[in-house]
Amino acid sequence: MHWASGWGGLGAVRALIRYGADPGMRDHKGRTPEQVALEHDRTEVADWLRKRGVAQAVGVA
Repeated sequence: MHWASGWGGLGAVRALIRYGADPGMRDHKGRTPEQVALEHDRTEVADWLRKRGVAQAVGVA
């Protein structure tokens, strides 16, 4: 999920969530997928996660 958020694309993130990936999971640095997306200028991915309440659901917004 983190790789897809930072280096993949929105389609990959959506597919991973559809098949059960946890968008609130934190990586070894404590980052959420939304944070990784923002670090890599993947604003489309970060916005999509945020607009769907993913950040709020995991308590990072």
